[in-house]
Amino acid sequence: MVRTLIVDDERHCIDRLIYLLEKNHPASIEIVAAVQSVEEGLNVLKEHTVDLLLLDVQIHEQTAFDLLRKAGNFKYQVIFVTAYEHYAIEAFKYSALHFLLKPVDGEELNIAISKSIEAKHQEKYIRQIETLMENISRPANQSKRIVIATSTGLEILETTDIIRLESSINYTSIYIKNQTKLVVAKTLKEFEELLSGYSFCRVHHSHLVNLKYVKRYLKGTGGSVILENNIEVPVSSRKKEELLTALSKL
Repeated sequence: MVRTLIVDDERHCIDRLIYLLEKNHPASIEIVAAVQSVEEGLNVLKEHTVDLLLLDVQIHEQTAFDLLRKAGNFKYQVIFVTAYEHYAIEAFKYSALHFLLKPVDGEELNIAISKSIEAKHQEKYIRQIETLMENISRPANQSKRIVIATSTGLEILETTDIIRLESSINYTSIYIKNQTKLVVAKTLKEFEELLSGYSFCRVHHSHLVNLKYVKRYLKGTGGSVILENNIEVPVSSRKKEELLTALSKL
C-alpha cells in the first residue's frame, strides 16, 4: 500500500482527490490523512510514515514549498496540484517534476501515481526537488536551473551556461560553455518553449542560440551569427527580422 497524505486548503478539492483515489486505487493507496494547512501536514509527516504527498501549491497564505522546507527531507514522492499559475508551472517544467492542474483529471492522476510508484532512483528525485526549491526561491527575472534527463542520469544546468542547441530529428544537442555537449531525446521545440524569456532565439529550424553569446551578425539572405566560441550558426531568412529585433533589445 502507498501511504498517502493530501494537503489542500479547499475541501472540495480534497473530496475530489479522495473520490478518485478510492475509485481507481482501492487496493494500492491508503489515505493516511487529508488536511487543509501546512502545520497539519507537518504534524502528519512527523507522526506517520508517508510514501506519497498530494500537495496543493497554494495553501492559505503559505505554499507547498514552505511545507517541504520545514519538513526537511524528501523521503516521499510528491505530486503537486495547482490552479493555473504560470511561474509555478514553469518551475515544475524546469525541474522535470510532475504536476496536475485543477480540477484534477482522473486519468492524469492515475498516470502521475503510476510514475511515482515506479520511481526507482531516489537520488535523482532529490536532485529534482532541490532544483525546484532553488528555482522557486530565485526572482522571476533571474536565470534558472533546468534538469536534463540523459541516457546516464540527470544533468542540472544553469540557463546562462547554455550557448546553443541544435536539433537532429527527435534529439537535441546542447552545447555548454565548458565545451561539453549533451544529447537529449527531446525536440528543439520543447527546449524553445522551456527557455523562452531567457534570451534564447530560434534562428533556424535546427538552431536555438543564447543571444548573450552572440558576438557578430553576418549579412546574407538570412545571414549567420558568430558566437563567442567562434562557431558560426546559420540564420534562416524568415527568422532574420526576429533575430535582429531581439539583438537590438539586449
